Amino acid sequence: MSEPIKLDTFYPFGHSGRAMYAVRAPADMQEEALIGQIVVLDGVARRILGVSRQIGGPISVGEPIGIEVSPPTAGANRTDYRDGESPSGATIGDAANRHTGDGAAER
Repeated sequence: MSEPIKLDTFYPFGHSGRAMYAVRAPADMQEEALIGQIVVLDGVARRILGVSRQIGGPISVGEPIGIEVSPPTAGANRTDYRDGESPSGATIGDAANRHTGDGAAER
């Protein structure tokens, strides 16, 4: 299994009852390559269920895209990780900006 992908999150949103996030695409790829991948959004691991875009064709690195995500993956819903710590060993951010789980950031 590959390591989770840390994505830059613009904002969460709902569309047709689905939990989605606007994110920056991590690489040049086809939409199908993202579906099923584990990603880290705001310090929480989730699985990508679908991709939504306003244009067709390959995704370009840095392109804003919408992703439908699963609830947090089992054992990965902690948000108090130290620098470089995660269940899979993926780096998820600096300790100076950890989220408390209620949407507020610790300082």
